[in-house]
This record gives sequence, C-alpha cells and structure tokens, in this order.
Amino acid sequence: MKNKKNLGRSLLFSIAFIFFLLGCNSKDKDRLIEKHDDFLSITCTTYIQPDKEDMLTTIYQYAPNTGEVKEIYNFSYTTQYPLGVFSSNDKVVYYTKRDDSKRDQIFSYNVENKEETQLTTNLRAVNQIIPTKEKVFFVASIDRVLRLGMLDKQSGIISYWGDEDTNVETIAINPNTEHIYISAFSYSKNREVLEKQFISDENKYTMPLFSVYETNYSFTDTRKFLSGHAWIKILMVNMKENKLIAIYDKEYNSDEKSKAVAIDVNSQENEEFNLPPERMNVDGASFSVDGKGLYVTSVVNDKRGVYYYDFKSKEYTKVFISEDGFMNNFQLVLNSQ
Repeated sequence: MKNKKNLGRSLLFSIAFIFFLLGCNSKDKDRLIEKHDDFLSITCTTYIQPDKEDMLTTIYQYAPNTGEVKEIYNFSYTTQYPLGVFSSNDKVVYYTKRDDSKRDQIFSYNVENKEETQLTTNLRAVNQIIPTKEKVFFVASIDRVLRLGMLDKQSGIISYWGDEDTNVETIAINPNTEHIYISAFSYSKNREVLEKQFISDENKYTMPLFSVYETNYSFTDTRKFLSGHAWIKILMVNMKENKLIAIYDKEYNSDEKSKAVAIDVNSQENEEFNLPPERMNVDGASFSVDGKGLYVTSVVNDKRGVYYYDFKSKEYTKVFISEDGFMNNFQLVLNSQ
C-alpha cells in the first residue's frame, strides 16, 4: 500500500512537473516573440487603377523573422513627397497630408478606432518622421530651413532643436540610449557660397560645412562629432556596438561611390566604414538589430527596392519591391521604440 501511494505521488509530481515545463516554455516563447517584434515600416505609392489619375500611398509592415508583408493603412497622395511610418506600440500611423492651407502637415491615424488627427499646423514640407514611445521626431521646413522638431504625444507641444540658421539634412535615433544624431549645415554660410559662385569667373560651387551632432530626446545636451565639406546624406546607428555611421558624398549628385565613417559614440574615435557595392539611396538605411547586416534602398539587378545586405556573405536579399509603384521610404521600428 505504501508503494502504491509513493507511485501515485510520483505520477502526480511528474504530471505537475510536465505542466510546469510547458508553462515555462510557453512564457519563454511569448518573451521571444515580444523580444523579436521589430519590423520594417515601408511606404509605397501606386496609381489608382484603372484611370491612373490619382495616386494612393500605402504603409506596409515587414517582419524580418518570417518575411511576412502586411498592409497597414493607405491614404491619398496629396503632398510634395508622401511619407509614413507605422508605430505598433500605439497602433498609429504617422504620415504626411496636405491641409486646407495647401501645406504639408503631419497627421496620425489610429488603426483601431479609425480616428485621424492633425498634429502640426505650421509646416511647409516634411522630410522625415520617427515616432518613439512618448515623442514623434520629424524633419520639416517651417520657413527657409529644415528644422528638427519634437512632438510630445501627451501634451501635443512641439519644440525644436538648433536655431533658424541650422538646416537639418537628416537624422537617426538610438532608442536604446534615447539619443538623436543630426547632419546639418549653416543656411546663411551656404547662401554666401552660392552668391560667390555666381559672381566668380570659375562658377565653382563649394560644398557647405556639414556637421554631425548628438543630442538627447529633450534637446538639452548636444555635442558635435565631426565636420567636413561633404554632403553627409545618411546616418545609421549600429546599436549592437553603439556606433554611428555617417555616409557622405564629396558633391551633390556625385557619380563617385559614396564613402562612410564609423564613429564610436563613447570615445568619438572614427574609422572608415566599408559600404555595400550598390549605391544606397536616401529613402532609408538601417542596421539590423543584431548588427550583422544593413537594410538599404538600392537598385539590385535593375530593380529598385528594399534589400537586406549581409556583411558575412556579401549578398543581397530582397525585402520589398513594388512592381507597379514607387517605394517612398522605410525605417526599422524597434519594439523598444
């Protein structure tokens, strides 16, 4: 009788232990899915068939782990250049739309309650939109220059980095450290260069002095990394190594291969960075989360689209190509973002 009781207890313990393991595996699986919930938000514009008079812009979500592409939202093409990005944290699409004053503004659309909200009123054109958990960062023209703006999601208050003479070319963020990286130059000094160009017999244009800055999410602590007379057109953050990659051309629309420098954020030391063989467009570029490759907009085998470039194999893998439209922009959206 004692042996039967012990056997019963052993069976009950084994069953309970199995359920415990299953529970642990289930939780680990949930954490794994949550941990790898990073994705690419891709914006693409196509003609509305069959008339082809109006155009429609669509936001897609691409999951790197599965290769799945999901349509999130589409809206009419009314702006100078349509931009958009999907934030999975708040289930909101942030995008550009022309308002009643015929200027481009930033709007939001909640995919759950179908509510559209106009977020800005004083912009003229928008070049970038990067949402985070609490803020929306953007690059847009207000008067004569492109400014880096920050919209607080809770209060709706907008603040700006820099001054009215600082023209922002492009930005990148590191959501893990909550820092922003900025490529910018002086508008007034560039105007002086242009004026000298037209009165000079040589009619030679000199590139403005571009500088790369780092600032925090509150714009309260800014430092300069480097400066040079070159078009610093793309910034990327390698979050795995906490390095900033600045891609530049000696001239605008240069036929020469672009060059890049990798800057250690902590020490500010820099070294040359080898770019992929195909030219990278300014419509989007990002390190993968593991730092083993790049997501780029390039023309590969005569097809323009979003590709993944693997550093080890030195091969491109197709991510997204629009057969009947134009890929406007993309960005990597992190679960922590």
